[in-house]
Amino acid sequence: MRGLADRSAGASGTTLGRWVGSIMGMVIGGAMFGIALYYFLADGPALLAAAMRMFPFNPEYQKQLLGEFESVVRSVVSATLLASVAQGLLTAVALWVVGTSIDSDLLRHFFLFFILSTLTSLIPVTGAWLVWMPVAIWLGFNDHLAGAVMLSLFGVVVIGTLDNLIRVHVLHNDTRLHPLLAFVSVLGGVHEMGLWGVFIGPIVACCLHALIGMFNTELGEISMRKFFSGVSDDETPEGEQESIDPAGEQNVTESGGEGETVEMAETAETDDVAGDGASPDESSSRDG
Repeated sequence: MRGLADRSAGASGTTLGRWVGSIMGMVIGGAMFGIALYYFLADGPALLAAAMRMFPFNPEYQKQLLGEFESVVRSVVSATLLASVAQGLLTAVALWVVGTSIDSDLLRHFFLFFILSTLTSLIPVTGAWLVWMPVAIWLGFNDHLAGAVMLSLFGVVVIGTLDNLIRVHVLHNDTRLHPLLAFVSVLGGVHEMGLWGVFIGPIVACCLHALIGMFNTELGEISMRKFFSGVSDDETPEGEQESIDPAGEQNVTESGGEGETVEMAETAETDDVAGDGASPDESSSRDG
């Protein structure tokens, strides 16, 4: 008995410690969120400008990435609100149909269940099942097995998967993200990061998609520049040869002209010398 009591006390202490740790974590997280929100609202433009100066990107790419970030944040928020409203509406309709079939006034409070289901659907970890699952269990205990089974199937198959479908559709239309990538980003974010993964997963996927597009653009421009530089290098020697040939021809022509001038000068000198040598004989013959 003492051992059982000790184990019970230890289990109670462990459970109490977990609850206290969870509450403290929520308090600290809420305080950090409030402080960060205050500074984002107070110094948002300055923080954004400083962040843009730190990134070693082209200003046009920075604007494109910032626009992609804004678009995906709006899409995620709008998709979450739209999915919550849709889940709340379907849950309220399902409970109203079940209440009408079994003639229950409690389940026919349409607006009450609509508000409760919408609020619980805003939290991805919980969802609308917090509303329809207790009703299905209550129907099973009150000998309404058909209603309990139908409500459970509708809740799991339709209501449970509707939020993911709506998020994927909104992300695909607003951010031009592929449906498979949007679906994987939503589910993967929830699996890895829990509640915040619904927001962080699609944001990371869209920003990564934009960065890959920028990288492909830069790589294509670098390849084109290398291609055109290689073509110009191949064509340069022919151009230089063409530019050198006229000059060479001109030099050859000038050298030829100079040679002809020199030869004409030498011929003239030879004639003068010959004329001078013949003049004494001619003079002596004339004298005789």
